[in-house]
Formats: sequence, structure tokens, C-alpha cells
Amino acid sequence: MNARIEKLLALAGSFALDYVTPNGYVRLPGAPVITAGPAVFEVGDGYAVLWATSVKGSGWLTYTFEGKDYTVYDAASGNIRTNDTVHVVKVPKAHLDGNAYRVHSQTVLFKFGYTALKGAVVSSGWRKFRGYHGQEEIRILSISDVHGHKEEMYAACRALCPERADLLLLGGDITNTDLVAKAQMVKDIIGAASMLSRGRYPVVYVRGNHETRGEFAASLKRYFPTDTGELYFTFQYGPISAVAIDVGEDKADDHIEYSGLVDFEAYRQQEYRWLRQLQPEQAEGVQYRLALSHFPSLSDHFGMDWSAELRRLGTQLQLSGHTHDLVLTEKDAPNGPGYPVLEDGGIGKDGVFIASRITLRGGSAHVYAVNHNGAVKMDDTLPLSASDINTNHPAC
Repeated sequence: MNARIEKLLALAGSFALDYVTPNGYVRLPGAPVITAGPAVFEVGDGYAVLWATSVKGSGWLTYTFEGKDYTVYDAASGNIRTNDTVHVVKVPKAHLDGNAYRVHSQTVLFKFGYTALKGAVVSSGWRKFRGYHGQEEIRILSISDVHGHKEEMYAACRALCPERADLLLLGGDITNTDLVAKAQMVKDIIGAASMLSRGRYPVVYVRGNHETRGEFAASLKRYFPTDTGELYFTFQYGPISAVAIDVGEDKADDHIEYSGLVDFEAYRQQEYRWLRQLQPEQAEGVQYRLALSHFPSLSDHFGMDWSAELRRLGTQLQLSGHTHDLVLTEKDAPNGPGYPVLEDGGIGKDGVFIASRITLRGGSAHVYAVNHNGAVKMDDTLPLSASDINTNHPAC
């Protein structure tokens, strides 16, 4: 009986079937639909390809590398995941850079001990992924603090030619509100990443404080499998060496907003220990050392001087958001962290959205920012001094 049902489902195409069970009728889904993605996220030791489908089931990625065909599944410890609508496949960077790939999903209605009830398969078109390809000029499209203003965000980004970007930075608070449900991650984070990058270049996601809130927030890291196992990590893109900081919440754990259900103090201590044990990237060809953090101010982040550690690592530029304002703090600014910090705008109190493009070339950063009405809000070139690397930890 199960084999017959499986055969019928395979022939079902895009329409649904009724399956009679002892408890009545069950409407079986037909072909799934890709509802978001694919998008390729930087996770440090590889790329994570994410996409979402209309119904739960399996997911896999196909590509050819050095003459060999690869099929990589969304799997855990040998089991192909079938109980989710969001699919995550992790692959080596070298396998995707300059290569083409497709994603696929199949409806799996039930998975029993010795059989399964499977439906139709959906596949994306081929996506040619650029990755780093030796270019002298690297363009970073930076957005943060969208908070539901997606039309304004897309309008601002269109003026910055997202199709020509090399990296997309989602700098936090990308979701409409707090992360109450998975659908918000799909629609806002994966959706924005896919719409802007088209799955053709890497996306870096840095969590904002609003994305630490809500029922689904505790599940977020499962979909971003970084090399640390957390939402903070390091990565290299050609001549760029970057540290991605996860700032956590913006208030103490005992604040009434959190209902006694957060423990960010322990998390921050853990992350700070990780930051202190990092060594400056000495790989040949590293020219730009960046820090990525939703919060711009890290010199006294809950009693810890994170900026001192970033200086030790030779940070030349920090990209941030959170303030809903476009601000460029120069390296030598009074009370500054000792390196430039760009707060990239986002949605302002006046309802105007600002997005930024940072172009790295010849040891300088050119910052070009526009609002969603097309007005240029910043057009500055910032020399990035040779990084002052110090392998010794600053005083606590």
C-alpha cells in the first residue's frame, strides 16, 4: 500500500491527492515551491546554502567540481532531514567559487521506520556563484535595521547596483519585529539575502539585538552553521580578514523586557574569551582587516573592552548599524575606538532608509550611501592605515 501511494505521488506533478486513512481523508501536497532563496552565507570554514520550501521535506545541492559530480544533502549524522521547510547545506568554499550549483527539495509527508511517503521534487535554476575571483576592487553592500521597511530598503539598494556587489552584509535587525516564528527568518533574512545577492555572491549575517528576542530566537543558530557553532565567527574573503561579532542584547539580563528568560551575560563572557584567544590573520595577501558588529560602540560593552581586542587584531574598519543613523567616525576621533567605524543608516526616524556601499581598493575604503529616494547621503574616501597588529592582550 505504501509503495503504491509513493508511486502515485511521484506521478502527481503539481496537483494534490487524497489518501484514505482509518481516520478519514488526508490531503497530500503536490510539488513543493521554493519560497525563499537560495542564498549563500559565509560561515567561516565554508559556505552554507539556505533556501525554504512551501512544505517540509528533504533538500540537497548539486554541482560539478574538478570533473566530479557532487550531491550534498541537508543531513545530520547521516540522517537526511525531512521535518523542516528550511534547508541548509554546507560546502567547501573552493567547490562553489566560480562554479554553478542548483538546489532541490522533495516533499516528505511522513517518514516511518521502514518506509516513507514522498511527493514531487522542485529544483531551482542554475546559479553561477562568483566568490572571490582575484578582483582588485571589492564592493560590500551593507544594510541594517530594516524593521519591516523592505520596500524602502530595496529602493535604496537598487541605487547601489546590488548585482555588482561582491559581498552583502546584513548587519542585524533585518527582521520586521522580533523572531517569534521561523517564517520571519525565511521572509526577512533569507528573503533579503536572496533578493539582493540572487545566490551569486556571499552573504554575511550579523545578528542584531531584535533578533535575540522571541520564541524562535533560540533556534536561529541551527540555520547558520559557523565554525564556532555560535553566531560569532571569523572569515576570509580574498584580501579581507573579518571578525563577525554577535553583540547579543542591548540591556542587562534582568531587564523587565526579557521576562527572566535570557542569559546573555554568560554568552558574552564566552564570546569575549573566544575573541581574546584569536590571533591576527597572517595569511599571505591579507590587506583589509574588518570588524562587523551590530552595535557600533564596543569599548565598554557590558564592562568589557572589545575594541581593544579588535585593535590588537589590527582592525582597520568596523561596519555597524543599530543607531538608525548614518555616521562615519574617523580613526582619530576623540573617544573613538582607534579605528574608523561606519554606522550604515537603516530606517531613520523620518521613515527614510539609507543603505551603504563600501568599496575597498588600493588600501582605501570609499563609502557611498544613498537613501531610498535616491539622494546621496555620503561620498567619502577613507584611507585605511596599515594595521597595527599586536599579539599581546591589552590590560583587562
